[in-house]
Amino acid sequence: MGSPKVSVIIPAYNHARYLGEAVESALGQTHGDVEVVVVDDGSTDGTDALVADRYASSVIYVRQENRGLPSARNTGLARSTGDHLVFLDADDHLTPDCLEKKVEVLERRPEVGWVFSDLYLTDEEGKVTGRWSERLHYFRRQLRGQIFGELLMGNF
Repeated sequence: MGSPKVSVIIPAYNHARYLGEAVESALGQTHGDVEVVVVDDGSTDGTDALVADRYASSVIYVRQENRGLPSARNTGLARSTGDHLVFLDADDHLTPDCLEKKVEVLERRPEVGWVFSDLYLTDEEGKVTGRWSERLHYFRRQLRGQIFGELLMGNF
């Protein structure tokens, strides 16, 4: 049996200037089986041309009228075929081994329903300026057990 497929859903609304880095980070994962779904939520900034020119054969591209982020994520979910799912904002990117590490936990511990990780905050030049956990003061306590509400409220 091969490694499980991971679907990376990237909703985009007028984020063409960032989208390439997000897509490249998803396509460049050390985990072998990755499907990238880009949902263009009615962009007017050339997002469609960027995907057509650079990623037409590498990603699933869906364009819809602007209906907002939740709708774009749901559209991507409907088009995905992976065993596992990752939502990636168009102005973010994944570290190269992100999916490999998360899938390893999910496969090793079937009782775990989902995994999360910290986020690096960067400036305009890409220099790391901190971590999201520091901003939310998670470094002061361990998150254990039923943490869904904490994560939902903290958008960690």
